[in-house]
Amino acid sequence: MEKVAAIILAAGPSSRLGRPKQLVEVDGQSLIERAFDTANGAGCEPVLIVTGANDQHVVARIRKCGAKIVKNVEWKQGLGSSIRAGIERLRKSDPETSAVLLMVCDQPLVEAQHLRHLVDVRRRTTKSIVCSRYAETAGVPAVFGREFFGELMQLGEHGAKQLLLSHPDQSAQISLPEAELDIDEEADIERLESRKRGLIFTRGKQP
Repeated sequence: MEKVAAIILAAGPSSRLGRPKQLVEVDGQSLIERAFDTANGAGCEPVLIVTGANDQHVVARIRKCGAKIVKNVEWKQGLGSSIRAGIERLRKSDPETSAVLLMVCDQPLVEAQHLRHLVDVRRRTTKSIVCSRYAETAGVPAVFGREFFGELMQLGEHGAKQLLLSHPDQSAQISLPEAELDIDEEADIERLESRKRGLIFTRGKQP
């Protein structure tokens, strides 16, 4: 069975939120710890976490979780620089890796089963890329075969979206509405809390 690694992109400054989103807690667990558990629960090995802004605070929270930490000193250059840092480390430390799952830490409704589905679709098809579709576009989490590692190393500040869209014949898109909710500002946290309260209430109404 092929080896699929995960790279969690967690280097952003959270400027719109005004505090490190990586440390925002959901059900008593920080978003960055939750993302690691999700990737680990999906069977990804190794799991790399790319840090940058707020590095000391983030690393202090995840140091004991078992992830490989990659510090991106060029985080101000955008998502592409974090992807490059992660792929470069992966190529050096785990050259036998056959695919990588790219994900962010601020999609708290994405669960391990969703990631496993992406990986399974890639294994069952001939597609080199399997990405998520939500909000009428394609995005992460997404799985890339190692044949795309070179192109991932060349990405600009906006991340992998253009790469996803530029190879339609080699990619598959899987509907994942749970990925639409990401944490960028306080209103997003309120939306998440409201959604979770509604879910709890709905479950409570069941006989």
